[in-house]
Amino acid sequence: MNVTATNAPRGTDETQLAGLELVQCELVKVPRIAGSPVALECRVFEFIEPGGASTILLARIVYAHVRTSAFANVARLHIDPAQMRLIGRMHGAGGLLHHAGCVYD
Repeated sequence: MNVTATNAPRGTDETQLAGLELVQCELVKVPRIAGSPVALECRVFEFIEPGGASTILLARIVYAHVRTSAFANVARLHIDPAQMRLIGRMHGAGGLLHHAGCVYD
């Protein structure tokens, strides 16, 4: 996460910089990170601009990839967050929201 949050020059592939493997998605053109325990393929539903420099993006999840080991009970679809060892990234350089898995209709 720290490597992909680097203030790299415009056009730098941060996933390549971090040595992350990408794989094709099922329904969207943007690739996903192969090693991620969960990946959501999304399509933009609506942009809301409440004012200032803020933008709210609403998206529809059109496909979910969940590693089997992330489940506490796969038959009941109960996920165990501890198994995923979650980290998060809320924005990129300049406070822009990062939407790697979203495509625009």
